[in-house]
Amino acid sequence: MGYLIGIGVLAIVLCSFYILKQKVSNTDDEINQFVMDKGITEDDLKKALERNEFTLFYQPKLHLRTCEITGAEALIRWEHPQKGLIPPNEFIPIAEATGMILPIGKWALHTACEQTKEWQQEGLPEMVISVNLSGGQLFHPNLAEEIQRILQEVDLSPQFLELEVTESMMMDFELGIQALNELKNIGVQISLDDFGTGYSSLSYLKDLPIDKLKIDQSFVYNCTEDTKDETIVKTIIAMSHELDLGVVAEGVETKGHLLKLQNNLCDEAQGFFFSKPLPSEEFVRRYNEIQDSPQVFSLSKEISREKEMEKLILNAQNELTETVRQQQGMIFKYEKVGDRFIHTLCDGELLYKIGLIPEKVVGKELKDIMPYEDIQPKLSYYERAWNGEDHVSYEGKFADVYYLASLRPVRKGGEVKAVIGSCVDITERKQIEKELIQSESMHRFVLDHVNDLIITLDPHDIIMYASPSVEEILGYPVQDIIGNSIQNYMSSGFLKKEKLDSSNDYHEQLQDINGNMVDVEIIFDSLFDDDGHLEKRVLIGRPHSFVKI
Repeated sequence: MGYLIGIGVLAIVLCSFYILKQKVSNTDDEINQFVMDKGITEDDLKKALERNEFTLFYQPKLHLRTCEITGAEALIRWEHPQKGLIPPNEFIPIAEATGMILPIGKWALHTACEQTKEWQQEGLPEMVISVNLSGGQLFHPNLAEEIQRILQEVDLSPQFLELEVTESMMMDFELGIQALNELKNIGVQISLDDFGTGYSSLSYLKDLPIDKLKIDQSFVYNCTEDTKDETIVKTIIAMSHELDLGVVAEGVETKGHLLKLQNNLCDEAQGFFFSKPLPSEEFVRRYNEIQDSPQVFSLSKEISREKEMEKLILNAQNELTETVRQQQGMIFKYEKVGDRFIHTLCDGELLYKIGLIPEKVVGKELKDIMPYEDIQPKLSYYERAWNGEDHVSYEGKFADVYYLASLRPVRKGGEVKAVIGSCVDITERKQIEKELIQSESMHRFVLDHVNDLIITLDPHDIIMYASPSVEEILGYPVQDIIGNSIQNYMSSGFLKKEKLDSSNDYHEQLQDINGNMVDVEIIFDSLFDDDGHLEKRVLIGRPHSFVKI
């Protein structure tokens, strides 16, 4: 295991060395020259760490609707005893190339977390501290465990730590996403720094386990003057919100930048307009000043809230449109313009099933959509709903699809302003009805052409149906005996017996229209519902003169 970790660290160092080579040139001589120019060696970095010469400055991040400080980015500086304050761009590349970035990065993480916890204990409002990760740190095999241990040591909740990574670290996407997932599992936040300047594909962005995008300052700097940069900034903000990500703008230096970002609903921002990076003591001392000063130039909270509401309403409208499109039926709306009914909305799966699309319906009349012979009946229904009748329903057919439509007027101030319609597909039901009608017609045709006497009775022995053979055998017109009790025509009343066996034949005498008794051989069957209650009986009788001996 130790061997594998060692190989991993070696790979990190080599990778960092390669990055350094890319920054300065492609020759070892130029790398050496870079180190010589800075006059910084690996040994210098080790001693600086041992002597506690590194320090963190904090640049505040402000919420652009409230102008309140929501967090700060921790930025490392080197307080050299002879050279003074050395900026990170002069020693971080050497730290990356030599592997010193790992112990320096660990120190920065621990210090930033410790400072955040100290601010919380002093009563400062809760904020999220952001710490930049290098490629060497991100791909270190024990980074997540190390950060979790630091959080436990200083007793800081992981929700208050944000780790910033750059797009260039995601060149090996599989390794990058694995590392980020391990960090997300311990509960910290992750932001993608310098967005738009690196190598990430937009197709990868949806899969990255990140919480925020940071707009690179190069786009922010010219967004008030260059329409292309302005478009990029707007697009990143809109895309971030659609992906449910927060968005932070870097490099805000003017009130124009601030207003442009506020107008486009950017969530947070940082830059010299609010404050340069500050030592921890000065950060606390100027805390209220940093929050108050931008409010003179920024949009009021009321206007910001209005813009946010506009965005929410637009999102709700988009969601509603998508919901309507995906529902199985069809929803439409029409208004009366002059003497014409014009459709102003139409969508739903049923619309596409009948071979139409919204663009072929919206702005159109019925005559533009359906055959002429179908228009007049539909117009009468449209007119009834427009005149205020609630719950107007009708069935129709378009192409091979049957539908049931329901219309309801929409009133404002007591006056109908529009009509909302909804349709459901009833093709399957109509097919079943058609088959039942055909089946019933066939059965009735058979019954009407048999010689046997066929009678259907309800549970009270009332005649519900009688075959035409009744008139031939007993002389009664069929319509005269429907609704009468069968007992009126029977001599023995065998149906009143407590126990009847449908498998047996019964001999009965039925009275004909002249008062004579006709001997009939009867069989019957009883039909019951799911609860065991009698629904009907079917009697089939044959006069003895027809019975074969």
